[in-house]
Amino acid sequence: MIIETIALLAVIAFLLYKWTMTKANYFVDRNVKYDRFIPIFGSFLDIFLKRKSIIDMIVELHTKFSGEQIAGIFDNNNPAFMIRDPEIIKKITVKEFDHFTNHRSFSDPENGGLFSLSLFTMKSQKWKDMRSTLSPAFTGSKMRLMFDLIREVSDQARKFFLNHKDIENGVELDIKQFFTRFTNDVIASTAFGIKIDSLSDETNEFYQMGKTVTNFTALQNMKFLFVLNFKYLAKVLKIRLFEKKYDDYFIRLVTDAMKYRKENKIVRNDVINILMDAKGMSVSDNGAKPIREWTDEDLVAQCFLFFFAGFETVSTAMSFAAHELMANPDIQKRLIREIEEVKETLNGKPLSYEVLNGMKYLDAVVNETLRKWPGAPVIDRVCNEDYVVEDMDKKKVVIKKDEVVFIPVAGIHYDPEFYPNPKVFDPDRFFENTNDIHEFNYMPFGVGPRKCIANRFALMETKVILFNLLSDFSFRKGEKSVVPMVLDPNGFQIKAKHGCFVKLVQNNTPEHDKWMNL
Repeated sequence: MIIETIALLAVIAFLLYKWTMTKANYFVDRNVKYDRFIPIFGSFLDIFLKRKSIIDMIVELHTKFSGEQIAGIFDNNNPAFMIRDPEIIKKITVKEFDHFTNHRSFSDPENGGLFSLSLFTMKSQKWKDMRSTLSPAFTGSKMRLMFDLIREVSDQARKFFLNHKDIENGVELDIKQFFTRFTNDVIASTAFGIKIDSLSDETNEFYQMGKTVTNFTALQNMKFLFVLNFKYLAKVLKIRLFEKKYDDYFIRLVTDAMKYRKENKIVRNDVINILMDAKGMSVSDNGAKPIREWTDEDLVAQCFLFFFAGFETVSTAMSFAAHELMANPDIQKRLIREIEEVKETLNGKPLSYEVLNGMKYLDAVVNETLRKWPGAPVIDRVCNEDYVVEDMDKKKVVIKKDEVVFIPVAGIHYDPEFYPNPKVFDPDRFFENTNDIHEFNYMPFGVGPRKCIANRFALMETKVILFNLLSDFSFRKGEKSVVPMVLDPNGFQIKAKHGCFVKLVQNNTPEHDKWMNL
């Protein structure tokens, strides 16, 4: 019995060794330099050991292969090509888009639920059809209409602090929590057509659902890793990315809203109205015809994606913008002066969409925030047909069907070749030197046809709340503020390790005038 057990263990060890060596030698004959393979963890061991954040890890990988246009890395157990050169990124994501149309498969509806039906995970023609269906929701004219809804929620948030009991002495808070509640209310209004005040009542069900769905705990990260690497086994074991009750909640919320609007002939300038057009349920007379027959789950999944991305990613960008303005008071003062000048020209009138888009320094501050703290530090594409890439040195690399390419967004954003002193927060990169910035070395929302469809919405939302808050307050260092920012190495989300604490101080005081003139 002992001999048989030893023999079995030896066979298992041999098979494991052979499997490991197959992975480790994957790039040997592929004409690229490559990273070492660590079983299960691939090139990202430091993330799982909580030694580095996802941004730090991507920057390190990008820097490790300095001078190379293409390198080989390992996404857990899966080999992938890392594309470092903007010109090759342009070829793959735009010029040869038909060869690289899709993202990786994370899951199927059985274990991915609504997320697996969203625009982000849809593939090929179905993705193109859904993209066409949703595009009308994010045109310039729709942005203007949704702007008023966002401004209303932003005014509500500003008044929350004006009426705060401690505002005379300044209010110190983890501003990420504030922005999360703000983005929650914006999404509720613009995507789901419901009015919520999460600042006054953070116990409401909509906000609590958002917190639960977007808070990736250690267990959630483990489930994500398991579903990504062992799709079939996850399906057999019925391991889901998100519990079914969350899917059921959003399905009920959206379908009930559609039914109510149709019965009561309600038309509202939001995402649900676009989805009603797609379903052929809209009471608006716009002549829209459904591109294809979408199921209720298909349509609800798009609201879920809008909620998932907007709740966490946008609020993170806002909080990092507030942090950088707090840590760089000269930049903040310059932005406040621009806001004051704009308010003078408005002469008591409310901020408009056109005026907001004309604020060049505010635009530069937001762009630099997204350059330094990109919400998606890495993006991917899957090759759907063998493709030969020729780098700048005429070296040819064959990317085979079903192989994955990674675009290290954070690595490029921190590359001194494109951004001198990349760790320095410098909005002038986007204010005076815009000729040095182009689409393929600045990719906070992705790139090419699969670029985030709601990028203009996210920018508008961020600018509106910064304008409103800095109209009445300034961001100052508090007792709990940590400068410079330290990222939490726990998992794949971007967040501050010690919270994002900022002190809000009122502007209409002698102390503020003194601070502005320092």
